[in-house]
Amino acid sequence: MAISDHDRFELYKWLEASAGTRVADTVMAHLPPGGWAEVATRRDIELVELRIDRTADQVRVEFHNGMRTQTLVILGLNASMLGVALALVR
Repeated sequence: MAISDHDRFELYKWLEASAGTRVADTVMAHLPPGGWAEVATRRDIELVELRIDRTADQVRVEFHNGMRTQTLVILGLNASMLGVALALVR
């Protein structure tokens, strides 16, 4: 259930009349501005953490594969250049 600005104002007025302005201000300051539906739960945060971990794992694998490929290409090029250098020396 969405809480309107009017509902919040009514709550503030009731708190102010019941407990005073200071208490009403304190309570209202601790309410989320968009309502409780927009507040993340621990489970929401855990799910986001899992998604981040999975993404980091995928990036790590892609990086490792890229480095492996790059290393093999460089080794192949170096071997080819060594072969050409040896052929020119003879």
